[in-house]
This record gives sequence, structure tokens and C-alpha cells, in this order.
Amino acid sequence: MPDVGESVFVVAYWHDVGMVLPGGMGPVPLTASELIAWQQGTGTDLQPWEFSALMEMSRVYLAARQEGEKPECPPPYGDPVNEFDRATVVKKVTGAFKAFIQAKK
Repeated sequence: MPDVGESVFVVAYWHDVGMVLPGGMGPVPLTASELIAWQQGTGTDLQPWEFSALMEMSRVYLAARQEGEKPECPPPYGDPVNEFDRATVVKKVTGAFKAFIQAKK
């Protein structure tokens, strides 16, 4: 998750409210009425920007989740197939060859 700085409490709100809602054919974004009910139920007073941010976070999360189901979509943490640490690979290959040579002796 990207660094959200001092707005980390908004992420906590988002987790508390449920991030998404269950729908008939899968999860759906949070609705304004659901957020209003959550505010009333928890006694939380959201600022207008917080309210908008929670709605947008839910929409973007579901869009990214749907996009991530496509085989050609790269993982959010980088491309593990095409990116690797050369030093680690060199160390492992060298170790494997040394073990192989020792086994031959």
C-alpha cells in the first residue's frame, strides 16, 4: 500500500467500514448511504474530503482488483519474472557449482 502519511486514519476508517459491500454478483463499491449509516452507528464525523476519499478508495480498489485478474496485469509489487537481484543469483549459482564440484571429488 502506498504511504498515506498523516492520513493513515482514513485507511483505518476504510477497513472499519468494510472497504466494499457484498453484491449479487460480487463485491461492489461503498455507497453514500452505507457510509452515512456507518458514521451514525460509530459516532464518527467524517469531513467531506474524508467521505469522498473513502468512496473513491472503494471504487479504485475494486477496479484494481478486477484489473489484477487479467493474466497480463503485472503484480503491484513489481515484476518478479523480469526483475531479479543479480548478486543473489550469482551467489546461488556459484554455490550450486561449488557443491557440484565438491560432490565430484
